[in-house]
Amino acid sequence: MLAAGLDPGRTKVAEVMTKDPICIPPTTTVGDAMELITKRRFRHLPIVDNGKVLAVVSSGDLTHWLVQDKIGEARELVELAAGS
Repeated sequence: MLAAGLDPGRTKVAEVMTKDPICIPPTTTVGDAMELITKRRFRHLPIVDNGKVLAVVSSGDLTHWLVQDKIGEARELVELAAGS
């Protein structure tokens, strides 16, 4: 917005927002959402169900969840190896 020379105090959100953003249903997997964000270079992805916005996830949210999932998998493997 600033790079375009627009005044934040006078510019309406409608002038700078993404028109018709791609949305996903809540049944979308984290992996599929991450793939979409990565391929399309989005930072945020609205989650919509029956025309109602339920949430907006960020690339950071998805990355954090995927990292935590991998950490959990690694812990399980270490515990399994320690138990044998």
